[in-house]
Amino acid sequence: MRTLIQIILAWCLMVPALAGQFEDDMRDNLAATQLGDYATSIRLMLPYAEQGNPAAQFNIGLRYYGGEGVAKDYLIAADWFKKAADQGDGMAQYNLAGMYFIGQGVSRNHTIAAEWFGKAADNGVIRAQFSLGAMYANGDGMAQDYVKAYRLLHMVAYGDYKHEGQQRGTAKEYLEYIKSQMTPTQLQTVK
Repeated sequence: MRTLIQIILAWCLMVPALAGQFEDDMRDNLAATQLGDYATSIRLMLPYAEQGNPAAQFNIGLRYYGGEGVAKDYLIAADWFKKAADQGDGMAQYNLAGMYFIGQGVSRNHTIAAEWFGKAADNGVIRAQFSLGAMYANGDGMAQDYVKAYRLLHMVAYGDYKHEGQQRGTAKEYLEYIKSQMTPTQLQTVK
């Protein structure tokens, strides 16, 4: 019994150190990426990705998607994005959705793309909210729904986001188009 308690106490003391190491490696990864040293980025992140860390999995996915430090491989990128997306990483969900939308590394499937854009939008990814709104407006991968499109694009156009200026302007333009296509009843629903 005493040995078990010692093991548990040792583990409790070790966990914060491991978390601190990951944070240090993430900072080093960012610095390496900014310098274009993608081999170092992969060396730092791959062990964490293989252990199931979604931030590291997303990072490895980016390297394969862009061919940074490795040969460009959309299939492998999609696999890493999927692993991170399944754990709720919003940007991985967004990237995976985009790959399904255009058929990169996966079969082109707008229905699956819409599902992943929806998950990313629920995680607050503004670009996903925009993309999903556009899909609803066009009936792309789902039934056309101007009310859902309007609500999503309105969040992008008028939400409290700091760094999405271009998307905000495009969303406002898209909203005008959608309003011109909506019935009076639909317009009343969104007010």
